[in-house]
Amino acid sequence: MARSDDGDPQNKNRKRNSSGAEDSSSNSNHPAKKLNTGNDVKKRPVGRPPLNKTKGSGASGEENSKAGLNTENLGHSNSTDKNNQPPSLIKPTKQECIPVEESYLWDKSRIIQYQDNTLWMHGILTRAGYNGVCRALGHNWDLEEEDRDFTANMIDVKKVEKWLREGADPNLATNISQVLVVTGQCIFPVDNLPVIAFAALLGEPKIVRTLLSFGAKSSVIPSVLRLPYIKPQIFQLKSWEAVRWEFLDNVTTNKDTKWCNDVVFNGLRKCLNLSMRYDLHRGDSFKVTERHKQFAKSPLWDCSPLFRARFDIVGQEFGLKKLLNHVLMLTEKPDRGGKPTVLLFAGPSGHGKTELAKQMERYLGVPFHSENMASVKREDEFFGPHKPYKGWEDGSPVNNFLADNNGKRCIVLLDEVEKTGIDIRSALLVPFERGATLSDRRGGSSKMDISKVIWILTTNALDSTIMRFYEDKEPITPQLMAKEGQEFVVKMRKTLHGAFGAAFTSRIDLIVPFFPFSPDEQAVLADLEIGERKSQFKQPISLDPENRKLVGNINLSIEKDYKVCRIVARSYIVEEGVRSIKREVDNLEKETFDQCLDASEDAITEEDQKNETEYTLKADKTQGMVRVDVGKTTPKLQLG
Repeated sequence: MARSDDGDPQNKNRKRNSSGAEDSSSNSNHPAKKLNTGNDVKKRPVGRPPLNKTKGSGASGEENSKAGLNTENLGHSNSTDKNNQPPSLIKPTKQECIPVEESYLWDKSRIIQYQDNTLWMHGILTRAGYNGVCRALGHNWDLEEEDRDFTANMIDVKKVEKWLREGADPNLATNISQVLVVTGQCIFPVDNLPVIAFAALLGEPKIVRTLLSFGAKSSVIPSVLRLPYIKPQIFQLKSWEAVRWEFLDNVTTNKDTKWCNDVVFNGLRKCLNLSMRYDLHRGDSFKVTERHKQFAKSPLWDCSPLFRARFDIVGQEFGLKKLLNHVLMLTEKPDRGGKPTVLLFAGPSGHGKTELAKQMERYLGVPFHSENMASVKREDEFFGPHKPYKGWEDGSPVNNFLADNNGKRCIVLLDEVEKTGIDIRSALLVPFERGATLSDRRGGSSKMDISKVIWILTTNALDSTIMRFYEDKEPITPQLMAKEGQEFVVKMRKTLHGAFGAAFTSRIDLIVPFFPFSPDEQAVLADLEIGERKSQFKQPISLDPENRKLVGNINLSIEKDYKVCRIVARSYIVEEGVRSIKREVDNLEKETFDQCLDASEDAITEEDQKNETEYTLKADKTQGMVRVDVGKTTPKLQLG
C-alpha cells in the first residue's frame, strides 16, 4: 500500500503542482487520483486557517450549483457519476492515503466526489466494511476458526454480541487502509476509524446500539452530527463554507474526534439516522460509572448485563435508574430475611412496562414466567387447587414454575394486576412477605424456597397520578426528578394504598413509573418502526413457492428524518402508547406496497431479482403528511 508520507519509497518521485497538491494527471481516470487537496493538506497549527478559495475548499453557491450540490439539503444528495457506477468499486493500482497529521484536511472536491452515492457508501462498505469492523473487534483477540468469516458474520448482530461478550473491545479502532488492501478495494483513506463509526457508516443501527451497550464511547462521533439528537447542528448549516468551519474549528481540535477526515465526516452526516443519534445521546446522558460496575459484579450475582437495557427502552430514564439502583442494592443484601423482591411497573399501556420485564429476563439470564391476571378470577386458578380437590395433581402454571425453580433466581411477571380480585391479592400476601413458606399444591411435605424470585407487577391503576404529574411538570428531566422525584414516589404509593389496600402496598419494594413519551421520543419511536420496515423491504425477492416473497429488493430511505418522523409522531395517543405510532407506520408500509403493486402490469420475474428500487419517505409541508416517492431501479450490487 502506497502512503503519501516522505518515508514511503513509492511517493519519492510523485510530482506536485503549483498549489502543493499532487499531480494526478497520469491517473486521471482513477477517482482516488482526482483529489485536489490544495493548501489545506499542509500541516498548520490548531485554529481557523485562512480561507482557500481554490477548487476543493469552501465554495460559493454558484460553485455548489455547478457541482450538483443542493446547499438547502446538505447530506441528502444522491449524486452518481455519469455511468451510474460508484468510483470506489474500481480496483486501484495504488492506494491513496493521507498522513495522520493531515487528518484535518477539508477538500470539497473530494466530498462532492464521494457525496453519498448510495452504491458507493453501502456497496463498498458492505463489501469491505463488515470485514474491517470485525477485524477491529478481533484485534489481539483469539477467535474460533469458524468465526473468522468476518464479512458474513458482521451482518449477524447476535454474532457481534457474542464476540463482545467474549472479550472484544467495542472502543478499538481499525486502520481502514490495511483492511482494504486485503479486499483490493479503493476507498477514502483514514486511520484509526472507531468501530462504532464504521458501523454507523454501514447504516446498521442495531450494531451501533449493541456496541454502545457494551461500552463504546459516543464521544468519538462529532457532536455537531448527533446533537441535539432530534435535529443536529449540522442540519442548520446552509452552506459548504459553514460546514467547513464547523469541521475545522471543532471536529479536528477535539481529541476524541480528530481521527475524522472530511469524507468520513460527510459520510456520517448522511448515515447517522435519528435512532442512531438517540442511542448516542443515551450513551452521553445515561452513564454507567465504574462504581456501578463494581457493585454489579457481585461474587454471588453478576447483574452487570442489565445496564444494557437502557438502550432497549426509549425514554423512562427516571424509572430505569431507580430500577438499576435497586437491583444493585440487592447484590449487597442477598438474604433479605427470606423475602422475595416485589416490583411494580406503573403507567399507561404501550410505554415499555412489559418490554422492560422481558429485557430483565434477557440480560439477567434467569427463568421467566408471565401471567395475564385479567384472566385469573380465583385463587385456585392462580396457585392450583388444594388436595384433594379436582385437578390438584396438575397444579397451575405459576405453582409449577416456582416448584421447578425452587431456590433459584427467576422472574414472575403478573400483568394487569389491578384487574385481580381481593382474594387473589390476599393470596399473594404470604409469598410476597415470607418467601420460604409456600407449599407445592401438587403435594409433598417440603416448602418451596421462593426468596430469590423477582415478582414484577404491571398496572394502570396509577395512570391518573402519573399523567397529572407529567402534564404539570413536563418536560421530565433528571434535574426535575432530582428535586421532586421522591415526593412524586410518595404520591404514587398513597394512590396505590387506596387502590390495593395497605397490606398489599406495604409489600411492594419499588414503584417504577412510566411516563408518556415526549415529542422527541415519539419521533425516535417512529424512526425505529420505520427502520423495522426498511429491513423487511430490503429482503431479496424470492419466486420459490415455499419461500415466496414478491415485495423485496427495496431501498427505503428517509429524506430529513427529523421532519418525517415528527409528522408520523403526530399519530401518538397516550392511552395507546407506541401502538398508535406503529399503526401510522403500518399505513406507510401499505402505501409502499401499493406503489410496488402499481409499478407495472407485468408479473415479477427472475430479472426483477437482479434489481433494486429506491423508495423515499418525504415530508409534505403543504399537506402535513408523509409521501412515498418511487425512485429509479438499478442493478443490484453484487458483493463478492
